[in-house]
Amino acid sequence: MTISREMVKAIRNAIAALKKEHGGTDLTLGDVYRIGRGGVSLPIGGVTFYAHGEQQTLRAMLSFAPPDSAHRVWIDAGPRQPILTLFTHPIQAFTYAPWGQSEHPSSPHYADHSKLLSERRLKSDYFNKEDLLKHLESTTVLETKPLK
Repeated sequence: MTISREMVKAIRNAIAALKKEHGGTDLTLGDVYRIGRGGVSLPIGGVTFYAHGEQQTLRAMLSFAPPDSAHRVWIDAGPRQPILTLFTHPIQAFTYAPWGQSEHPSSPHYADHSKLLSERRLKSDYFNKEDLLKHLESTTVLETKPLK
């Protein structure tokens, strides 16, 4: 295989762009592309990018906010809640919700799933009621009135 002048030029341009934007060429994808919120900052390993059409890496997150002052790119959309269900006896289900289960910044569950995504792990969804009841942190009872 011969390397064309265009390929050499493209490689030189890519190296120059990495040095200009990130100060070097020894970065990983996760050094730049991050997930987290509320002070949590973790690397991710999959992105969607556009180079002669849409391209995706494995576990691709779909969109990002503009780079911050440190040239990090933060996820702002992606697979909302991947689910793996095993039809065993008993049934098992596993998932994560990017960022966390809560939208309240003071909650310990505001960004706890960011770590799962970063480490390519899922958590148990406690498909069976008896498993779920062992892991409850709180409950809220809703009472409704019949419609007239």
